[in-house]
Amino acid sequence: YTRQLGENLSIFNPDEASQLIGQFGMGFLSAFLVASEVVLTTRSYKDGSPTLQWRSNGDVHYELIEVDDVPIGTSVELHIKANASFMLNEGILTETISQYSDFLPIPVYLNGGFYPINAQRPPWEAIDPQQATREYIEKTFRVASPLAIIELNDQIVDLGHDTMTIPLEGFVFIPRGSVASVQEFGDMNVFIRRMFICERQRDLLPAWARFVRGVVDCTYLQPTASREELHQDDNFMFIQQAIEEQLLKGIRRIAEEEPKVWKEIVNGHVQLILRWAVQDNEFFEEVADLITFPTT
Repeated sequence: YTRQLGENLSIFNPDEASQLIGQFGMGFLSAFLVASEVVLTTRSYKDGSPTLQWRSNGDVHYELIEVDDVPIGTSVELHIKANASFMLNEGILTETISQYSDFLPIPVYLNGGFYPINAQRPPWEAIDPQQATREYIEKTFRVASPLAIIELNDQIVDLGHDTMTIPLEGFVFIPRGSVASVQEFGDMNVFIRRMFICERQRDLLPAWARFVRGVVDCTYLQPTASREELHQDDNFMFIQQAIEEQLLKGIRRIAEEEPKVWKEIVNGHVQLILRWAVQDNEFFEEVADLITFPTT
């Protein structure tokens, strides 16, 4: 239903369509992983609407009744299983909300708190995107003062017979390293329509990009039914291509316009850069004239 609704809205109201996050209908069912019973009470904003209450223990049976009037809106009550009681820990709840709902525009409050737990927008939509992105990197990746941040934007890809615009939002960044650093990264945190899908996704970045990390939000990505991974279809490959092109363009810009920063990048990740330049001819062509290193 959500997919059909999204297709209808995409013609007349694309902004509203982009906010729909449902796809497989499993989100609500997942409540029964931690709840022995779920009670949903809802009342429409329309005058004279009844207040309906739905109750289920997670099997094929459920109860639907009218109850006394309550304020307009919807409440969902979960009766937590004993073996899932750890989920009621405030720290765990806060961390979970921050991870999965941080970019959603709907504020999420916990235990009557005055401020919402989630940021409600990604860093690239902040008033000061550069500062917000650096703060997000430090909070999420535990990386202070990255050497460089490369913004991701919509990109046109060539299909041979036609072109297609890939809607991309996000960034990649280069962490600091040491001269002897061989620590590999090369992973992305993935969002679709602002909903967190997975972290440390390594296939969206090119194999040579083991010295960068990032965040991407793209409506063309398709999650699996479990929402823990991505379908590696044609769109996935086009997005790979778009990210690689923007990453290479960003690296070359840094090397040409910010030589001091580029020197720090090379010094911090020289072993990885040289190793992948040897293995990947295209990457070699891009960086061969940008790297200097001592020889015997």
